[in-house]
Amino acid sequence: MPDYTTGGIQYPLAGDFIKKDSVEGKLADDMKSLALSANDAITVEGARVEGSAMDNTEAVRVARIDSSPLGVARNIVINPGPNTASPSWLVSWGAGGVGDRSFVLDQTAPSKVAYIRHKWTTAATNYAAIIRSVASPATSEAMYSGSIWVRSSIPNIMGATLSFYNEAGTQLGANVYNRLYQVSPNQWTRLDVNGYTAPTGTAFIRIGAAVNSAGAPYSTNDTLDVSAAIVTLDSRVFGYFDGTRGDAYWEGAPDSSATVAAITTPEFGAPFTNAPTHAGVSAGRYSRDRRLYLPDGATVEPLRRRIQKALDGEGSFRLAWLGHSIVAGQGGVPGVVDNVRLFQQRSAQSGVSSAGMVPAVNNTTTDARVTLDPEWASIGAPRSNMQLHRRCVVAGKQYTYASTTAGTNVEIYTFGNGSAVTYSIDGSAPVTITPTGVGAIQITTVGGLANTNHTVVITSTTTAAAYLLGVSVHATTGLRVGNFGYSGSWAADWRSDYFTSSQRFYNGYNNVFSNWAADAAIIELGANELIHGSTAGTLESNLGNMVSEATSAGKDVVLVLGTPVEDPTRTTWVKDYCPAVYRVADMYRVPLVDLTAHWISRPVAAAQDFYYDQWHPNSKGYFDLHDVMADVLLP
Repeated sequence: MPDYTTGGIQYPLAGDFIKKDSVEGKLADDMKSLALSANDAITVEGARVEGSAMDNTEAVRVARIDSSPLGVARNIVINPGPNTASPSWLVSWGAGGVGDRSFVLDQTAPSKVAYIRHKWTTAATNYAAIIRSVASPATSEAMYSGSIWVRSSIPNIMGATLSFYNEAGTQLGANVYNRLYQVSPNQWTRLDVNGYTAPTGTAFIRIGAAVNSAGAPYSTNDTLDVSAAIVTLDSRVFGYFDGTRGDAYWEGAPDSSATVAAITTPEFGAPFTNAPTHAGVSAGRYSRDRRLYLPDGATVEPLRRRIQKALDGEGSFRLAWLGHSIVAGQGGVPGVVDNVRLFQQRSAQSGVSSAGMVPAVNNTTTDARVTLDPEWASIGAPRSNMQLHRRCVVAGKQYTYASTTAGTNVEIYTFGNGSAVTYSIDGSAPVTITPTGVGAIQITTVGGLANTNHTVVITSTTTAAAYLLGVSVHATTGLRVGNFGYSGSWAADWRSDYFTSSQRFYNGYNNVFSNWAADAAIIELGANELIHGSTAGTLESNLGNMVSEATSAGKDVVLVLGTPVEDPTRTTWVKDYCPAVYRVADMYRVPLVDLTAHWISRPVAAAQDFYYDQWHPNSKGYFDLHDVMADVLLP
């Protein structure tokens, strides 16, 4: 049983399982709940859907409909429905657990055929329950993805797994996975696992559903149902199909062979055709599946390859997130549940990944990995001193960073024009950092540590001002993911030429690209321009300045159009600010991830319980957003 403790829980949108090729049975009710435009009623698998009027035709994206054929997919799972009670579906009940299972014919199940019910007759004493499908023929060194539907009588935390076996039936390595899901009680939930390469010697594969170590053990009379298993030879999973669907067929005997289906949802539409209406006039191509917009000449593939190389341990790659409070994690738990931290956890499941520099403060919130004496005061503010940092003018006061990501190296970022501090790693004897006397960031590096989590304690030594920017615990190689989100910031704060020359060594742009030496940046800005009355034109100018300088320096850049922030008193977000961000993407030919399109509008996302307050996502919202970003950036 794999350890999922570093994973993030994904809370699926209702729209994410309302797919043309998956759940026709609940289609009408769930799509109505998303308030589709009454002017854009649609027909999907014979179910006509109408809803209350809403000025956003992109809402129809939840149906993922496209009539033009793209190709075919092959579901290799034997007996995927299932169609009979099959003893070749494996089950582990958890330590001490015992149970029975039964085959239930049910046309409302996700497979439209049946499900297998697992019922505990003796309670388990730990979480480690896992159910795996029939062993299905597979090929070595090919890439597979899959999904399986589950329904649990108790709330739980689960993930889909792939298990690989040789010809003799011996499992090759551990079960593999790449995301977790919050499974609500008595509701069908689809679990996905994307893009794993079968090890040498693979002859068979199973798709499974496993309870996470943070989940709950099953007690007497609890049940766990499974249905609709699919594994495809692809880097991305498709919606469930078997040979009973109109556009699919069985390769051999019904219900006991692989099935083939036509795939009708293209990755990208043709130029000018299917970008969200709030994009304005755009010349690029848009993927509704990935919420990804590519201007003419733009691509994310080189960045994805660089990330993959780092995850494979071939060198180091630094990926920085720049932006406002939503990037910082306000509304979630910064450092535990925020979009960037969840992305770092997700990437760690795929290879070598560690946290980047963790800033000492990001304005209104403090990273959960940081504790400090109150004398380490926050200093700086938007449009004054960027990046925010800590200052202490009392001797003997401590600042502690406890990493939750393993690493063999520690970096401490202080100011060369501050006073001396000491550092201690994991309780070691204090070591003094002597300032250079120069107005620049001073980086103290300690290497050769054990590859584990570390606690770094920094202590002031005098009444002269000591300055601290942040701390990093990281691996020598791999992907390093840094959150430089700063509450209250707007695009002007991130220009390299902002502030007087004596202050620029710690402004946002220079901190990311010079001090931390980022190789790539994910940039999400614009909400504060709207809130504070700056014009869309000013946003476009300042954002363009930053993107231009970064790309000219050879840095990879991805723009993010953030989650909807409109309210009755601010009606210009969709009309003015969204097209401005798209225009920057077009002008500098950089990819753009559209989270506004993903959440459709604030009322729709609020109905899904994704907001903490008027502006910021809650933890549930962050779990949903990080999955979009991981899908775009991680191979």
